[in-house]
Amino acid sequence: MSKKNYVKPSSWKNQYSEHDYRSSGGERRVSFKKSKNKKNKGNVKDWSTSIRAHLYDEDIDVDMGTSRPSKSNNKYHKKGNRSGSPTPKHSKKRLWEGPTSWYRVTLPFGNKYDKQFVQRTLSEKLSPLPFWPIAWEANGNITTFYVDDYKTAEKLHDLHQTIQMPDGFKMVIKVNYGSPNVDITTELKEKMKLAMAKRYNAANKALDLTKFHSDPILQDFFCALYKPIILLAVIDIITENIPDLEALNLNDNKIQILTFLQKFIAKLNKVKILYLGQNKDGLDLPPPICFDLADEVALPTPAQTFLCEANAGSIIRQFLEQYFTLFDSENRQMLIQAYHEQAIFSMTMAYPYGTKDKSVNWLNWYSTDNRNLLKLTDPERRFKLLKQGNVSIVSFLKDMPETKHDLMNFLVDLTVCNSLMMSFNVSGSFKELKGSHKNPPVRWFSRTFVIVPVGTGFCISNELLHITNATEEQIKALKSAPPVPAAVPAPVVNASPSVVASPTIGVPPPAVTSPLVPVTNCIDDGTKQQMLQAVMVHSGMNLEWSIKCLQETEWKFDKATAIFNELHSQGRVPPEAFVKN
Repeated sequence: MSKKNYVKPSSWKNQYSEHDYRSSGGERRVSFKKSKNKKNKGNVKDWSTSIRAHLYDEDIDVDMGTSRPSKSNNKYHKKGNRSGSPTPKHSKKRLWEGPTSWYRVTLPFGNKYDKQFVQRTLSEKLSPLPFWPIAWEANGNITTFYVDDYKTAEKLHDLHQTIQMPDGFKMVIKVNYGSPNVDITTELKEKMKLAMAKRYNAANKALDLTKFHSDPILQDFFCALYKPIILLAVIDIITENIPDLEALNLNDNKIQILTFLQKFIAKLNKVKILYLGQNKDGLDLPPPICFDLADEVALPTPAQTFLCEANAGSIIRQFLEQYFTLFDSENRQMLIQAYHEQAIFSMTMAYPYGTKDKSVNWLNWYSTDNRNLLKLTDPERRFKLLKQGNVSIVSFLKDMPETKHDLMNFLVDLTVCNSLMMSFNVSGSFKELKGSHKNPPVRWFSRTFVIVPVGTGFCISNELLHITNATEEQIKALKSAPPVPAAVPAPVVNASPSVVASPTIGVPPPAVTSPLVPVTNCIDDGTKQQMLQAVMVHSGMNLEWSIKCLQETEWKFDKATAIFNELHSQGRVPPEAFVKN
C-alpha cells in the first residue's frame, strides 16, 4: 500500500457502521508491499498500527472489562528470533463474572440481518439456556442488548465467530459486563405502570415485582430494580396509585444495596410483608422457621415495663424517682452518694440511623467524650474516656447540659435480680435545656445500671449512658404526654439487660419478700462530710445542729433540707442552731 493511498482508520464503532471488513471464510487476506522510499521509516509504525486496528476484532478483545489480560507468549519473542517471525493467534479469553450480573452484548454487524432471525439463531445456539435480550437497540450496523445471567453471557462470549450467517460471514459477538445509564422518561414510566397494574392483586393488596426487568411490556427498556433510580420510581408509582399496599415481592431483581429503601419505609407505611429473596444482599439466609399452628395466635401486647422479679418494682421506682430528680436539679453534686467509690461510667453518642450529623440538633457536647467503639479505635484514648470513681463520674455529670426528663414515658427492663446485684436498663426522652429554653432540643437516652449491695444499701457500680436525638415519633409522644402530677410518684419504667449499677438515695423501701438486701444509704465518711457542708450552707445552721438534722433523717439530704425548710418557715428552729462559735 503506497503512502498516498493510506487512510487513517476510524474507531472500531465507525468501522462496523460504515465498512464491512469481514471475509466470508472467517480468514482475512492481506498483502504487503515494501516501501520504495527506504528512508521513510517513520511511516512503518503508523502503517502497522492501522493494520492492527483493521484486524483486531478477530483476535484481540480490546475491552479490558471483558476479560483478564493474558500473559504474552514469550516463546515467539525470545532473543534470536527474527523481527518478522509470525506471531501465533491468541487463545480465546475467558469471560469473568461481573459484580452486578448484568452484561452488555454487542453485535458489530448485527443490524445487517433481520432482528427476528438473529434472535431466533442465538436462542437456538443457547438452548437449553434461556435467552431474553433486554433493551435491544440498533445504531448503524451495530446492535446491542443486555442479558442478566452469567451463564448466558458466557455462552454468548463462546459463540463469537462460530455462527455462519447466510451471507457467508461469521457472527461477531462482543460481551462485557455493564449496564446503561437510565433516565425515567414519561414513556418508560407509563410502561412501568402498565406492567405493575398487570402484576397487582387487588384482593390481597399485593404487588409481585419478581424479576421486573424481564416483563414483556418492558423488554425494549432497561428497567432493572437494582438501579436506585428505577426502584425509587416504582415506590413513587405505588405511593400515587396503590398507597394501601400491604405486600410487596422484590425477589430476583439483583438488588445489591438496601439503604435507598428508607424512602420505601416512610412512604409505604402500610406494607406488612416484603420479600427480598434471590437478590445480591450478601449471604444466603436459611429457610424461615415455621410453626404448624392451627389458629393464628396474637402476639402479647408490648409492655412498658419488664421485671424478672416482680417484687423489685418498688425499689426500681424509688431509684428512678430519686436519681432523676437529682439529675434534673441545679445541683447534681448530691448524686455522689448514689455511686460506689470504685464505680465505672462510660458514655457513647450517635446520630439516629439515616439522619445527617449536621442537623439543627447537633450532639457536639457529647462527641468529645464519646466512647463509641465503632468510632474510637485508639485503645489508650478509650481508656482515658472511661470515668472511674464516684468523684470523677459526678464531676462529669455536673458538666453535662441541664435536662428535664419525661419520667412518665420511661421504658424499663429488669433482667438480673439476686442477692448480689440488679441489672436493668432505662430509656426515654428528655429536653436539653439551653439558653432561653424556648426551643430546647429533644434527646433520647438509654442508661444501663448495675447496682450492688454495699453496707445496708445499694450503690451503682457500673453505668453505661447512650445519647442520641429523639425521632419524630418520640418527640410527638413527648409533646402529647400529660404533665406529671406533683403528688404522684413516677411510674416504673421499662428496663433491659445492661452493665451498670444503681444507688439508693436515702428513702427506705417498703418491705419486699425478695432475695434483695434492704435498701438504705451507702454513704462513706467523705460523702457525709460533703453533705454536712451542703446542709450548713443551705440552712445557715452551725455544725452541731446540721449533724443532728442529718442524723435524725438517716443522712438523707433531701429529707433533711425539706424538714428544715418546713420547721424554719414555722419558726420552730431554735435560735441556738444558728449560733456559731
